[in-house]
Amino acid sequence: MESYASSQIVQAPRSKVFDAITSRSGLQGWWTPLVDGAGELGTEWVFGFEGVDEQIVMRIDETQTAERVRWTCVRHSGLPDWNGTEIVFDLVEHGPDACDLRLRHLGLTPALECFDSCQLGWDHFLASISAFVESGTGMPYRA
Repeated sequence: MESYASSQIVQAPRSKVFDAITSRSGLQGWWTPLVDGAGELGTEWVFGFEGVDEQIVMRIDETQTAERVRWTCVRHSGLPDWNGTEIVFDLVEHGPDACDLRLRHLGLTPALECFDSCQLGWDHFLASISAFVESGTGMPYRA
């Protein structure tokens, strides 16, 4: 089955989008303010969500500067179907001041019970990344 995939043209250079998905302040700006980790290859990001007793741990498996970021979900306390899945961000140049941000969540398939809600979530956060890098204000999770 096909895994979740979507893309968004972001009106910002690839380097700025890359920073938003590889730095603590970037992740706080578009996904959730509760982020812990160093952001180095082989280490883990730990994401918390205000008002929800849930935590996501992502191992950083690949970072190709301004081109690709790949994480593996080590643990999702609320959605165990995520455990072992991979999130891949590909950044493709789309002119000098824009990029095509392609997001794939490998293993997140329509066969999973959470697929519809997760698809809506990723669609929201993909738009949040765009808003964050274009205007400085994203739409991170808030309880």
